[in-house]
Amino acid sequence: MRGEGEKMAVSEIKKHEIIEAAIKVCAEQGFERAKVRDIARTAGIGKGTVYEYFASKEELFTEALRFSIARLGEGMENALTSGVTIREKLLAYARFHHQFLSEQIDTMVLFAQFNFFSEATRRFLMEQQGIIFRQLAELVRQGVGSGELRADLDAEAAILVIVGTIGLHSAKKVLIDGDTAADYAALVDTVLSGLS
Repeated sequence: MRGEGEKMAVSEIKKHEIIEAAIKVCAEQGFERAKVRDIARTAGIGKGTVYEYFASKEELFTEALRFSIARLGEGMENALTSGVTIREKLLAYARFHHQFLSEQIDTMVLFAQFNFFSEATRRFLMEQQGIIFRQLAELVRQGVGSGELRADLDAEAAILVIVGTIGLHSAKKVLIDGDTAADYAALVDTVLSGLS
C-alpha cells in the first residue's frame, strides 16, 4: 500500500505529464484549437483524469505557463548569479537562454499565444517578465558599481540591448539555423563593447 508521500509524488508526476502534454498540444494546434481530449491522449491518460487535476483548459494552460516561467526564472537566476564578472554572468545567461529555447521550443510557442489567455494570466506573465527585467537591472547595477559597465549607462536601454541581442541570436540559431549549440563569447563581447 502506498504511503501518503508516495501518492503525492505520483500525483505531482502525473500533473507534470499533463502540463507537458498541454504545452506540446498547444504548440502544435494553438490555444484556441487545443482540445482536452488531445492533451489527455498525448499524456497517455483519459480525458477525465485531466479534470481530476485541472478544472478547465484555461486553468491547465495557466498552470503550464506558471510552470514554464518558474523554470525560466530559476534558470536565469542561476545563470545571472554564476561567475564573478559581468562578462561571465552574461555568457552564462546567453548559454542558458539558448539551451532553454532549444529544449523548450513548445513553451516558447505557448508564450507567443499571449493574447488568447485571460487578463489574470496576461497580468501574471507581465509580472514575471518584470522579475526577469529586475534581475537584469541588478546585473547592470553591479556592472556599473564594479566599473565593468559605463557609469552614465541608461539601465533600461542596457537591459533591452542584452535581452534583444541574446534573445534574437538564440532564436536565429535555434529556429532558423537549427543549431543546438552556439558560441556566445563574440556576441557577449560585442554587447559589452557598447555598454562598457
